Amino acid sequence: MRRCCVLDALDCRRHRGNKGLARVHGFIERLRQRKLVQWAVAYAAGAFALLQGIDIVGAKFGWPESIERALIIALSIGLFVTLVLAWRLRTGLEGES
Repeated sequence: MRRCCVLDALDCRRHRGNKGLARVHGFIERLRQRKLVQWAVAYAAGAFALLQGIDIVGAKFGWPESIERALIIALSIGLFVTLVLAWRLRTGLEGES
């Protein structure tokens, strides 16, 4: 049986009266439904592998550090774009607003 509460110490019956905690719970459930955590972890793993590869190749060819810095900035912006697109595409498929 799947727990609907993210917090291990609490169950949903305990925090339904607490609006702040219920909002956090609802937000986390939305993240789960849209699989944003999985998207973020997959993106981070791919970005890490790419950065490691660039670091190795850059060291062999004597590339300047600015290339690696630019790639880190681009990947950071790309993470945000990926999560926004994943959220919107999932929403569009479900027909929610």
